[in-house]
Amino acid sequence: MNTLHITAMSLAYLLVLSGSLLSDRASRLSKVLRVTGFTMPLLDALINQQGALGFQEYFVVLASLASIAITLHSEGYYRILTGKVSYQQTLLNTTLIAVLTVFNARILGEFVTGLLVLDVLLMLVIMMDKGAENYKVAIYYIVLSAVPADVAVLSLWALIAQYMGLDASLTASPAELAAVKIPLSPLPALLILVGFATKLGLFPIHMWLPIVHPEAPKHGSAILSGLVIKIGLFGLLLTSSLFTYSSELHYVTLAQGAITALYGGFAATIQRDVRRLLAYSSLSHAGVMAVTYSLSEIYGSGLLLQLLYFYVIYHGLAKAHAFMNAALMDQLANTFDVYKLGYLGQLHPALIVPAFNIFMNFAGIPPSYGFTMKLVLLASLVMLVSSYGVIPLLAGIAIAVVAVFSIIYSVKIMGCYVGGYRKVLKPPVEVTREELLSEYYATSVTLVFPLIYIAISLSSGYMPLQLLVPLAVVEAITLPVFITVLLSKPLSRIHEPKYWLSGVEQ
Repeated sequence: MNTLHITAMSLAYLLVLSGSLLSDRASRLSKVLRVTGFTMPLLDALINQQGALGFQEYFVVLASLASIAITLHSEGYYRILTGKVSYQQTLLNTTLIAVLTVFNARILGEFVTGLLVLDVLLMLVIMMDKGAENYKVAIYYIVLSAVPADVAVLSLWALIAQYMGLDASLTASPAELAAVKIPLSPLPALLILVGFATKLGLFPIHMWLPIVHPEAPKHGSAILSGLVIKIGLFGLLLTSSLFTYSSELHYVTLAQGAITALYGGFAATIQRDVRRLLAYSSLSHAGVMAVTYSLSEIYGSGLLLQLLYFYVIYHGLAKAHAFMNAALMDQLANTFDVYKLGYLGQLHPALIVPAFNIFMNFAGIPPSYGFTMKLVLLASLVMLVSSYGVIPLLAGIAIAVVAVFSIIYSVKIMGCYVGGYRKVLKPPVEVTREELLSEYYATSVTLVFPLIYIAISLSSGYMPLQLLVPLAVVEAITLPVFITVLLSKPLSRIHEPKYWLSGVEQ
């Protein structure tokens, strides 16, 4: 029994839930308790790795950092909308800590139980703002996302129980199960892989994302897109770690990923609703992660596998940030139509900095986290072409096309802030300190992670120097420029109205 793990997770639940309940009566204390609570699983994953698999800590890092941003941002958002926030905070934060339970599970029983509880909580989150009006949307989530993944998890558990016994299957750690490497026949392996692929949002059962995301609460969508779909990838990695099965099955996931990446990227470019744009963008990134996972398994590439772990953090943070930013669009303009916006930067110039960071991450412009991930992924595929031929080449072409699509739809996102002009003398709604803090926190975290990735790549030896050195040079040159330009906020003066004494605009 991992006493340190039990203590850390128990403290996390206690601090987060008590902080949520106190959010209306003692706001400052509530923030301290919640942030501390979400930090506990992170410390546990980094310091106490007993029983865990190597990839789990990356998912916990993502979930902890994103949870801090979401809990602060949602508090400010609902304080403006409803005045009292304890109900929303309790439900959202309980859901976030359940996600951390799944990612930081040290025994199989903890993983299974955490996932089943999480699905119930997510159904409540989807209906949190609109109540019974969103019941149909919640059912879509349960049927098209939760059920396939739950079937995969229960199948995985049943196979382990058959091989090791019921008690051992629930109490064994992932590391102990991985040492056994249970053989798996093709049919159950396919059932498990397809179930987790559906959770990730891959073709052909992928439409739950654009159905659920536009109707769910904005911070609920941040949880779904930033964290919950990663459970699908987590399950794929877990299956590969615990079982041995035919490697040909990875080609199924590869095909699913390529189709999803291309379709999602193209569909995102033609959306005018920001929430639907972000939902299709999540499909595209889910496809990219599936392609990276499949190729790392097929070719045994340590560089691709390490890249995948950091890509999970990149997409989770960037997409959670984007959905939180969409909540501000609703708060300030009461619309998600990109063609009716364009003036948000004029209302609140301080929001241009995080909005521009979201744009650069999705477009892949240096020194953003998105630039690092896309450059290394394309370079890795190019390096595989000389040894393995046509499949890495086709994958590289698909990823390049997806990167072009991402530039197009990211311009739409940035256009919501600086793409138009409307005469506004006074912002109709204020942005709270919690929201601004969360926006700049998310921006800062995504600026730091490329440096962490470069440092870890240097120590691991997976990345060749001919790729590592140029990447480090680009970061060293562009990061100071990026920070200097954005902190000076020159874009805040775009479309700034000027008036004569008569009041006539010039």
